[in-house]
Amino acid sequence: MICVLQFDAASVAVVDRMLATGRLPVLAGLIERGRRITLDTPADHFAAGAFHTLYSGIELADHGLFYPFQWDAAAQRARYMTAFPAPPAIWERLARAGLRTLAIDPYESRPPGEWNGTYVCGWGFRDRVVLPRWSLPRDAGAQLAARHGRGPHATEIFGRPTARELLGLRAKLVAAPERVATAATEALARDAYDLAWLTFSAAHLAGHQFWDLSQLAEEPAGRDRALLETALEDVYGAVDSAFGRVLETLPGDADVIVTSAVGMDVNSSRADLLPEMLAAVLDGGPLRSGGDGGAGAIWRRAPRSRPLRAARSPARCPIASRSS
Repeated sequence: MICVLQFDAASVAVVDRMLATGRLPVLAGLIERGRRITLDTPADHFAAGAFHTLYSGIELADHGLFYPFQWDAAAQRARYMTAFPAPPAIWERLARAGLRTLAIDPYESRPPGEWNGTYVCGWGFRDRVVLPRWSLPRDAGAQLAARHGRGPHATEIFGRPTARELLGLRAKLVAAPERVATAATEALARDAYDLAWLTFSAAHLAGHQFWDLSQLAEEPAGRDRALLETALEDVYGAVDSAFGRVLETLPGDADVIVTSAVGMDVNSSRADLLPEMLAAVLDGGPLRSGGDGGAGAIWRRAPRSRPLRAARSPARCPIASRSS
């Protein structure tokens, strides 16, 4: 059996810092007993393109899926990613060979056309864009929910959140890895699988929202600030603990791979300036130089010092593998 633990969008810097201080003991044990490898990834330029490459082994240039919403030239509009064909994921290829897969929360994926095993998405938490709720068999998710409750709704919204909103999100993300581990351990104790692919997406969303607090609409109170400042590492710690629960359930001859096809680091993108940049060009004529509004204003502000956006840039990430 092979077990893939997807430590989704893990930051190398944060992982190394926590490893050095002993706060990721399960991951440290896997690294000690296995090998740590730096991956080449399409995430350098097309972050979301890494997921279908990871699931299928097909290069981005061949599968062409690089974002949840993409331009459909024939329809002349943007469409959700499921409108475009995807290469068969590894669990579909295994199903054709009569082999069984347990897959929980495959990020930016879709229900397989061919399947054999148990697949549950939107379980740790539900994001209507990247982790919609579905399961195969169709009642698998409902049966889990009857025992443990449904995964909370945590669809990501960018902007200027309040401290209260982020505290609520923190609670959901810290709890999510345990939910994934619970579903996995129950399934592994009940049935035999050839592949277990368990995705811990809380680390991804936490990297978007808790890298720093510069995006907050107001200064949080002392205790709230302390909780938010440690939220990212708290989520990473919860992922590590969930890994430990899963490893205790695996058969003794299982091979374990911990992977992150997308990393997390400081984002210096200026994509948020694009609408006004385009307006300055497409409205015609030279840029306006007076007043505070309009396209000219954004161009006058651009050279000034401007805080970096919260961390969302892709970076190469390890992680570890363990051979029995």
